[in-house]
Amino acid sequence: MTSISAIGDKTALLLLVATNNFKNFKTAKSISKYFGVAPRMYHSGNKKITIGKCRTSKGFVRSILYVCSWSAIRFNAQCKALFERILEKGKCKKIALIAVCNKLLRQAFGIINNKQKYQPNYI
Repeated sequence: MTSISAIGDKTALLLLVATNNFKNFKTAKSISKYFGVAPRMYHSGNKKITIGKCRTSKGFVRSILYVCSWSAIRFNAQCKALFERILEKGKCKKIALIAVCNKLLRQAFGIINNKQKYQPNYI
């Protein structure tokens, strides 16, 4: 998991311990919801839909991922592209960083499930 740019030894160990080596989750979407970085839609009837973030427990892990997202937008090409794309849409930087946290979790989940190193140019 440390082959992903922006995830170091301590963060990888924290994620492995907090998720029981990702054995408790079947999909990447479920792990994003568990840590509270998945987007959530609020709407009522025909009113305008607002997108926010799902706030559940596990705030400590979420805060560590948020700090990792700062490095990810500098050194991880996929996360940087996602961050810039969200900013171009007019969203604020915090929402873009939470989306990068979600991306990092999904990358980590894929690495563990496929038992391969991170490939930055993988399509």
